[in-house]
Amino acid sequence: MISALPSCQTPTRRLHLDLILLIGGAVFVIPFLYSSATIDPVLLPRFLAWTVLTILLVLSILIQSLISRPCFDFTLIYRAIFPIFIGCLLISGFSLTRTINLAEGIFEWLKLFLWFVFLLVACLILARHKAGILFLTRSVILTALTLSFVGICQYFQIAFNAIPGNYAICATMANKNLFASALFLMLPFILFGVLLFSGDWFRLSTVALTGVLYAIAISETRAVWGAILISTALTVLLVFLQYKKLKLTPNEKHFYLRRTLLIAAIFVLSCSAGIWPHFTGNTSVSLAFIQPDGAELENLAFPSRPITALGSLNERMLLWRKTLRMIKDSPVLGVGLGQWRIVWPSYGMIHKLAPFGDGQREIWFQRPHNDFLWVCSETGVFGLLGYLLYWGVLICYAWRIISNSKDTPNKIFAILMLFGIIGFAIISCLAFPKERIFHGLFFVLVAGSVVSIYHAQFPIHKPMTPGKIFGLNIVLLFLLIFGLVDGHARFQAEMHTKNALAARQSKDWRQVIVEIDKADTGYYSLDPTSTPLSWYRGMARFAMGQIKEALEDFQTAYNCHPYHIHVLNNLGTCNARLKDYAKAIAHYQTALALSPDFQEAQLNLRRLYFRMAKFG
Repeated sequence: MISALPSCQTPTRRLHLDLILLIGGAVFVIPFLYSSATIDPVLLPRFLAWTVLTILLVLSILIQSLISRPCFDFTLIYRAIFPIFIGCLLISGFSLTRTINLAEGIFEWLKLFLWFVFLLVACLILARHKAGILFLTRSVILTALTLSFVGICQYFQIAFNAIPGNYAICATMANKNLFASALFLMLPFILFGVLLFSGDWFRLSTVALTGVLYAIAISETRAVWGAILISTALTVLLVFLQYKKLKLTPNEKHFYLRRTLLIAAIFVLSCSAGIWPHFTGNTSVSLAFIQPDGAELENLAFPSRPITALGSLNERMLLWRKTLRMIKDSPVLGVGLGQWRIVWPSYGMIHKLAPFGDGQREIWFQRPHNDFLWVCSETGVFGLLGYLLYWGVLICYAWRIISNSKDTPNKIFAILMLFGIIGFAIISCLAFPKERIFHGLFFVLVAGSVVSIYHAQFPIHKPMTPGKIFGLNIVLLFLLIFGLVDGHARFQAEMHTKNALAARQSKDWRQVIVEIDKADTGYYSLDPTSTPLSWYRGMARFAMGQIKEALEDFQTAYNCHPYHIHVLNNLGTCNARLKDYAKAIAHYQTALALSPDFQEAQLNLRRLYFRMAKFG
């Protein structure tokens, strides 16, 4: 089917061990992992699982390289995409010198490093096994079918509604936009199955395509809708330009035409069935909101908005303008990896109110909803250049396969991967898939598939010595183990933070302090809403009347996040209680400079001025 030639011949059973581990972990396990014990049910559990999987794969490659003649083509490391990725890692590492909160920056760097290592091992394994991409495609089809089924059942409240998430349809992705973009990443593999498979796998691919398109349609994720339409248009144009180079026989032309018409029919019917109710705006969905302190709130029902609503786009425009100001102020090294959510309030708060019960709750933005601006703001223009080069090299690889391959399935596969790469770039301009573990993992699988086929067709004759291979694997293992330690510590800390939030809801202040003491480590100091952990402890001590101790906690919180308006407000209140009025006024005024409509600080400042005027 697809040729990514192995670098050596070994027994069949042994050949499949690393491939089974790669596909089993990446496709059948990680997409379904979540934990109700953490505030974010998927980020840290999947980071841990991805790290463990990558360590096992690197160990497998290292052991096989030591006990037998080399079976992995390490000349892959000389491909342009890997030096570019190493450059991105170095630039991101330099940006850590600008960080306010180093723990957050290190975690983001470890995620980026995990991308790099997994891309390398995925390329090595897929390039080694002739049928590797075929097995990968079939596995993705099964996972896509399962995820779309779970999401559709959630939407109609048939089953799986106990899975944590903030929308009626999210499957195991915790968010409906992330769910839709995850399904989009699987579309290229599904389309390949519909176009080329036969028998049961063709029928299964057809069912998966129908379910995935319908789930995307009912998700109301307009970024993914736009990505599908734009990518489809560009792909059709590409096929038109490359049609003569495909050199199809009359039978092949007829075969692919029938399959293409089938895909078009499924697209029209599935999307029409899913989108039509949203034109009227009469459907209803179930939402779950999160408080600024990270506590989960009950589910509420609200009417869904018409697909022509522009509120979210206006919000993004505001975020992008302020992010561009951030880039202008720090163009070289950026504000530091992982620091956008800490620094952006200094450019003026953007938040919105969401209905809850008889009142409203604030929702704070944690990311700019544009991965390219996000990268540029945190790592500077050179970081963005490296990131764009990474995408550009992938596109060039796919284009060369399409233009030069003599194998029609390879050409079709490359066209479909290019469809996925372009569409994912569009989604990245409107959302935040870079942050999510599943999206990073699956995009690496797309990239690894393209690189492995390209490497097979355009081999490099520059062997890597066994000593260099051993040294490379040892370095990778060392950093991966550090990532595992960091991820495990953050996972434990977030579990204790969630326990602290539950204790805070019941006003068990002593238990809040106990849980935060366990959570507030050097690995983890901010919760997923960017609230410092020491702020929760300070609030508990303040409620217990321990003003001096609370002031120390709020000062620690200030060091973790100097632009958090609630931290500033509480610093002002503690100083006012201790009769240090000058500091109190300064903290209140700083909070109001960041957010002029912050009512708590306004009221506290007025009370303080009244007290000073009354008592002198």
